[in-house]
Amino acid sequence: MAWQALVATLAATVGAGFASGREVYVFFGANGTWAVGLGSAATLLLMVAAWCTVSKGRKAADPLEALFGRYKAAGRVTLGLFSLLTLSAVIAVLGSLGRDELGLPTWLGALAAAVAAGALAGGGMGRQRVAQAIMLAAVAGFVSVAAAGALTLPAPPIPRPGGSTWRMLSAAWGYVAYNIALATDGIARSSRGSKHAGLAAAGGGLIAGLLLTLEAAALARHGALVGGRDLPLLALATALHGGLGHAFAAAIALAGVSASASFATAAGAMLHGQWRAAAAGLALSAFGVQGLVDRAYPWMAATAAAWLVVLLWPARRGRTAP
Repeated sequence: MAWQALVATLAATVGAGFASGREVYVFFGANGTWAVGLGSAATLLLMVAAWCTVSKGRKAADPLEALFGRYKAAGRVTLGLFSLLTLSAVIAVLGSLGRDELGLPTWLGALAAAVAAGALAGGGMGRQRVAQAIMLAAVAGFVSVAAAGALTLPAPPIPRPGGSTWRMLSAAWGYVAYNIALATDGIARSSRGSKHAGLAAAGGGLIAGLLLTLEAAALARHGALVGGRDLPLLALATALHGGLGHAFAAAIALAGVSASASFATAAGAMLHGQWRAAAAGLALSAFGVQGLVDRAYPWMAATAAAWLVVLLWPARRGRTAP
């Protein structure tokens, strides 16, 4: 169904790391005055890349074979590693959330998240998409309110960009590349039997990109305050109102559990079982939110950058893959 393609695109982008704000801060908010422009460029890229994923992969029995061709095995391993690292980051985010909101030891919150991911991973794609649609609606609402409200709070002037234009543009390209890579199989499989799946996937990219741009602007404005936090957007929501912060924390928790189930399923295909993936994700989550997002995510972005070029390259006539 078309709506599943939209949800698949959103789910790969607007997860717990996105809602916490750390991921968006690293790739966009830390660039100060460039944040909004980079977010706008990423929005367009997300839309086009989601459309291309549908057009190249939905008619094939194996979407990965259609998209990767003879490099399917390498693509499967790479996407499995991406899913595992993202699962680890989500578990780490939920561990930090349990610590900050409930006073739990970080490891206990992470353990609960890993168990929930493993348990829900066997629920099947259809059930996961329904759950994700509900959670994404809640997260999108809270992200919009928190980011828009944070733009009204007094803050020092947004700093000028601290790096080269090429580095910042590469960060935006890489961000889109690894998020679309994570969504590749889900988007293609969700698109079967729908004539409007391409538009739906592009619509998911548009919604994700607009949220991204709004959030990046808020985090850039308050970077001096929240740049060193695990959950910077949650900190801004709490600064607006304590009740909003608690409600947003609940939305992050629900979205994180839902997203982690999908990533546990994807990583489990590589590790021969979602429980092995959940255990590996729990172990890697010990590196912490900033250790994973600030270091592992740029590695994923650099690895996936070339993939985005291949995805956007027009397919040869008569072939389903470039």
